[in-house]
Parts: sequence; structure tokens; C-alpha cells
Amino acid sequence: MTHLPISPGSAACVLLVFLAGAASALGFAPLEWWPVTLLGLALLVECTWRALRLRQAFLLGLCFGTGHFLVGLNWIATAFTYQANMPAWYGWGAVALLSLYLALYVAACCGVSWLLARRRRLAFVFIFAAAWMLNEWLRATLLTGFAWDPIGVVWIGLPWIARAASWIGAYGLSGVAVLLAGLFVCGLHWRWPSTLGLSAVLAAIAILTGHLTRAPQPPDNPALRVQVVQPNIDQDKKYDPELAEQHERTYVGLSGAPGATPRLLLWPEGATLHYLELEPDAREALAELLGPQDLLLTGGPSATPTADRRDYVYHNSVFAMDASGVLRWRFDKAHLVPFGEYLPERAILTHLGLSRLVPGDA
Repeated sequence: MTHLPISPGSAACVLLVFLAGAASALGFAPLEWWPVTLLGLALLVECTWRALRLRQAFLLGLCFGTGHFLVGLNWIATAFTYQANMPAWYGWGAVALLSLYLALYVAACCGVSWLLARRRRLAFVFIFAAAWMLNEWLRATLLTGFAWDPIGVVWIGLPWIARAASWIGAYGLSGVAVLLAGLFVCGLHWRWPSTLGLSAVLAAIAILTGHLTRAPQPPDNPALRVQVVQPNIDQDKKYDPELAEQHERTYVGLSGAPGATPRLLLWPEGATLHYLELEPDAREALAELLGPQDLLLTGGPSATPTADRRDYVYHNSVFAMDASGVLRWRFDKAHLVPFGEYLPERAILTHLGLSRLVPGDA
């Protein structure tokens, strides 16, 4: 990497950085190939540092980010295969457009870092890591935000590192990943044999330690039993009202009977299509699953009457219900997914046919 045979402004370098961005997404689940992520970031750091002009640095960041999000967000295209109101091929168009938009933040990170510290390599690495954290925070905040795929998530496979999120947060973990990649590049320039050897040893230790520090199995007789129910129901059948009773029987069967140990029963979002606050019969039916000290935690729709009682305000909520059928707590999702759970600027985008993505007026 210390003597890349290609110019940072050449088409070959642009393609290489794009592929590095795509490979960097392999650090996420289910593969968790975090060393590949670090190597991809290292290549981006090196190429951005070597850029001759600001527009080259910006372009490299744009290509890396586009490749990264095309792979990391490919699930959006899959979701369109269950969207009856839109052609399935729209999904890949949505992935490409969203990836290009999110890549602008990575491009800005590269451009700012190049402007501030292009003459001092070590300073560039630290500024790049700080700018990366700022880039992730901005894209999770601006224009309602889209916080998916922060680089720090690659540490999930290494619990002893991931636990540092308690002190430095997810963005701090991202900064650690970028900083390590940058320091690796610096080491290659100073003493590459020692850097390669030390990096290989540290990576092996990290992988081994990650396996040894995985969460242990819970004891046989815990004070509280946590039971997660996640049936394998196809997405295109999940919200079919004709199959609602069949799905409920599936949930009931997997939940089992209450025991002597208090139990927290977890059902996923959309497990019930009932408005629990407005349908006492539905609450009573669910309460039969619970023992005296059990709680059911599940997500579903909620409808709150307006002040004049003429209409309802709808939410995507999570409920906690006890064995008496009483809803003890409710939390409404505050940050909806644009184009998934609501349509921004509906009055304008409806004329473009995008209202079919999120039909309805509630």
C-alpha cells in the first residue's frame, strides 16, 4: 500500500476504492469480517491522503461510500419484492439513489480531512477519524436522518471492544475502527514488515478473545426467564388478515405455558394486528398466555383519540401487558423511516407516484 502503482485520480484507483467500500460492508452481520472492513478503510485513508486536489478526495469518498451502502443496504431491494404497490425493480433504484446520497457524507469527510491535514500524515489520520464520526452523526440527523450501518457495528463480533459503546457510543466505536485503519497505514509507511506482523498477531488475538468473551449461556434456574418468540412467517403473509388467526396460534404455540419462574415474553413488531388499547377482547386473549408475574412485550399499532374525539393519531408502538390484560407501559416510535413508514413532502411526491410506497393518510 505504501507504493500504490496507480494515481489517486485515475479510473483504476476510483474503481479500487469503490470495491474497497463494497468489501467494507462485509464486516456487518452475518459475515462479521471486520478485518476486511479495516483494510477497506485503510485503502480509503491512503488514497485520500495521496489525492492531489480536493475534488479527487471528494470523488474517492463518494465512490467508497456508494460501494459500502450498495452492499450494506441491499435488503431494501428485497423489501420491494413484498411491496405490492410498486414494481420490484424499483428496489434497486432506491438502493442506488439512497447509497449515492449517503455517500455524500463520506465524501465530505474525505474532503474536509484533506483540506485540514493533507501535509501531515499522522495528523490526517486523527482528523479523518474525527471527521468520520461527525459524518455518521450528520447522516443520522439531517433531513430526518438515516442511521443505518455505522462502521462501529463491525465490533459486535468482539464483545470486549463493543462494550466500550457504554462510554464512547456507537460513533466512538466507528472512530476507533477508522483510527486503527489509519494507524495501520502509517505503520506500513514507516516499518511495513513489523506492522504487518504485529497486525496479524493482534488480529488473531482479537478473534480468539472475541470467541472466548461471547455471552455465556444463562443459568438453568434464572430469577427471570426471558423468552423471545420469532416465528418464520413470510413477509408477504405477515399482514394478511385472512391468516391472522393462524399466525396467532403460531405465536401461542411457541410461547408455551407459564411456569413458576417470572417470565418476560417478547413478541416482535406486528405480531398482533389488533389495536390493543381499543380492543379489550384482544388483550384478554393475550393475557391467558401469562402467569401472575409475567409480562408480554410486543409491538403493534396504536390509535390515540384527538382532543375533539373526532379522529385518531396513529403510532407505531411497543406495549407491555401483564396477566390481568392491563397495558402497563406504551412507547411510541418517534423517528419513523422516510419512504418506509411515512412519505416526506407527500403533497409534492404524490405527483411523482411515490405515494404508493406508503399508502394511506393516517
